[in-house]
Formats: sequence, C-alpha cells, structure tokens
Amino acid sequence: MAKVLRSSRLREVLRRSWLGHPPHPLIVIMPIGARVCASALDVRAGNEKATRRLTGTGLAATPPTVLLGLVDYDGLGPQQQRVGVVAGSALRRQQRAPVRGAPIHPPGR
Repeated sequence: MAKVLRSSRLREVLRRSWLGHPPHPLIVIMPIGARVCASALDVRAGNEKATRRLTGTGLAATPPTVLLGLVDYDGLGPQQQRVGVVAGSALRRQQRAPVRGAPIHPPGR
C-alpha cells in the first residue's frame, strides 16, 4: 500500500494538485456528519430507515476518507502525525461501536 501511495502521479492526484487544498479535511465531514445525524435520529422511534441509510452512508464514506488521510499523513511533521494517530484511533473505535453497542430501541418497537 505504501508503495502505491508513494507513486508520484497517484499521490499528486490524491493530495491536492487538482484542488489546491488537501481533500481529506473536506471529505472527513461526510462520515462524521452522517454518523452524528444517524445517532440523533436514533433517539426517537420511527426513524429506523433514515438511521440505517445515514449509517450506511457514513460507513461507505469511510474508506476514501481513510485513504486520503493516509496520503496526507505521510507529509506531516511529528506533532501533526500524533494528531493523525489519535484521529485514526477514534475513527476505528467509532466504526466498531454500532456492532458492539446495544440498540437504543427495544426490538419490535
């Protein structure tokens, strides 16, 4: 993976050459926003369909977000890389939460 990401052409496309700004900070809003909205909708019964769609959207948006984060991580300084490690750890924990957690609503409601 590291060898593929170090390819100069692919790296330039993923980093910012076409946009003028790293795309990771822009795209990271998608999985976070979808998961926060899904959690907010899950508080009340009757929103299960929307909650599932938002959760799925957040999960689908995670791989490209992680890929862009890895590309940006390689060019960061040590202090910024520490922040990246914390963010990656939080993302990993968040992605596992729905699988381990109990549903808010009892079944059949």
